[in-house]
Amino acid sequence: VLADLLRDADGVDLDGVLAALRARDLIRPSRPDLPAERAFRFSHILIRDVAYALMPKQRRADLHERLARWLERDGHRGLDPPAEVIGYHLEQAFGNHVEVEPAAAQSYAGLAVSGARHLGAAGRRALARDDVPAAIGLLERACTLMPVGEDERGALGADYGMALTDAGRFDDAERVLAEAIAEAETKGDE
Repeated sequence: VLADLLRDADGVDLDGVLAALRARDLIRPSRPDLPAERAFRFSHILIRDVAYALMPKQRRADLHERLARWLERDGHRGLDPPAEVIGYHLEQAFGNHVEVEPAAAQSYAGLAVSGARHLGAAGRRALARDDVPAAIGLLERACTLMPVGEDERGALGADYGMALTDAGRFDDAERVLAEAIAEAETKGDE
């Protein structure tokens, strides 16, 4: 996965970099999720957090998007990536791109739509298994991420409203469902 994510970093000796990080006790070997692969973890969560915080947001966005696309494309190699994981990385990619260049949000609408679809699918699966808190969180994120005007936005809102109803959050459900109905009416979607 790292080799694929870093494919544009010409001249990087990945094995050498990993060995240097291990020698400094910044990473350590871990159990791999993929067969026939090596895995590493940061030695401490604060090391991970600092490394992430020091990375430029444009680079973060690119890496989140690459990882999501890798999971969509090559995840079948022994790993069945949950939709919420792919959705999370697309959501982060979109958010980082927009933070760097707010006026370019429309340019990255495809990332938002794809991320919202994954999060929505995960939310619907959570709702089907009666995991209402997870469904609410995932569907809310999907609705927030789905650009206004997209055909799927109303259906996501309806599912989100149903999850809120199941949780007994009737005022929130009424507001969300009213928004979904209004959006459907503007599109002529019965």
